[in-house]
Amino acid sequence: MTRALAICMFLGLTAACGGKPLDLGGVPPSDGGWSSGTRSTAIITRQRNAASLHSEGSYLYWTTYDGMSDDRAFEICRCHKDDCAATRQSVFQTRDAGRLLIRDGRAYFRHNGGIVGCLVDDCAVPTVIIARASGAPSIVDDLHVYWWSTQDNALLSCPLTGCDEPSVAVAHVGPIIDAAVDDAHFFWTIWESATNQGIRSAPKYGTPLTSGNQVTSQPVIGSFILDDGFAYWSQNLSSAKVARTRKIIPNLLEPHTQILASGQHYPHALALDYDVLYWMNESVPEAQLGKVERPVKIMSCILPTCESSIEVLDEAAGGSLDNPLDTYPGSGMLVVDAEAIYYIGDVAEVGPSPKLVDASIRRLQRRPDR
Repeated sequence: MTRALAICMFLGLTAACGGKPLDLGGVPPSDGGWSSGTRSTAIITRQRNAASLHSEGSYLYWTTYDGMSDDRAFEICRCHKDDCAATRQSVFQTRDAGRLLIRDGRAYFRHNGGIVGCLVDDCAVPTVIIARASGAPSIVDDLHVYWWSTQDNALLSCPLTGCDEPSVAVAHVGPIIDAAVDDAHFFWTIWESATNQGIRSAPKYGTPLTSGNQVTSQPVIGSFILDDGFAYWSQNLSSAKVARTRKIIPNLLEPHTQILASGQHYPHALALDYDVLYWMNESVPEAQLGKVERPVKIMSCILPTCESSIEVLDEAAGGSLDNPLDTYPGSGMLVVDAEAIYYIGDVAEVGPSPKLVDASIRRLQRRPDR
C-alpha cells in the first residue's frame, strides 16, 4: 500500500485518491479542497543570483554570485532549516562558476580550474580531487565525481580519492545538457538537432560504454530526475507534458513511456518523494517569459496515475529560467524533505550587466497527503 493510499483511506480525501479529476487550478473550493494562493513564506531574502539549492539533513545549501570577478565572486552558503535567516553561513568562496553538489555531508564544486571536495562543516581548505577539469562537476555517486567534456565528447570521471587524469565513463555522448546517475546506469539529456532533444543512457559497468536511447525527438526538456525504476522528465513548452520513462524495458508489450500530466505551462524543477511528484509551472503569458520577475505555481500529483490528482500547492513570484548562472535547465530550483517544500522565489533584477538578480528561498509546509 502506498503512503498516499493509506492516508486517503484514513482521511477520505477524494481528490488525493483520484476520485475527481482536477484541472491546473487545483481542487475546486466547493469540494472543500486545497484552493490556489500563496502559502509559502520567505525564510531568507536578498540572495544574489541564488542557484544549486540542496536539502540534506537539517540544512539547506545553495550558491550565490555577486557580479564581481574576484576570488570571492561565488559563495557556497548553508542555513539551518528551522531559522534560515539567522543561521546563514558561508561554506566557501571561489571565482569559478558551476554546479554545487552535496552528498553525505560533503560539498563538491569547481575551484581554481579543477574539482574539489570538502566536509560542509570544515571547508576552509578543500581537497583537490582533480587539478584540471574541463567543466564543473555534474553528478557524484559513492565512489566518483563526473563531468562532461565537449572537447573529448565524453562523460569523464575521477575517484573521490583523487586522480591525475580523468577516466572516460561514457564515450561519444554528443552535446550533453544535463546528466544523472544511479547504481547501474548513467543518464543524460542531449541535443539531437537544432530543435529536438532526447535522453540517453549507458551502463556504469561492462563494455561497450556507449549510449542507448531512452527518449527521442522531444522539444526542449525542462527537467529530468531519476528514481529506482524511472527517468522523469518534462517538456519546456507552453502546453507541455510531464512524463516518466522506464529505465529498463522488461518486454516489448509494456509501455515504455507514461504521460503523467499534460497541458502544463513550461514545467520544470521536478522533485520526487516516494509517490509524490512535484514541479514548478510558469504562470504568465508567453510575451512575459523573457522577464526575470514573473510568477510560478508549485504543482504536485500522486503517482502512479498523477493526472487525476494534480493540484496547485502554492503561487508566488518564482525562480527565473533566465538565471545566467544556472546553466542546467530546471535543476537546483526546488527541493523537498519530509516536512516542507523549498524553492527559489521572489526573483527581482538588480543589475543588467552582468545580469544580477536577488532572490528568496521560500518554504511551504507539506500537507499530510502530499
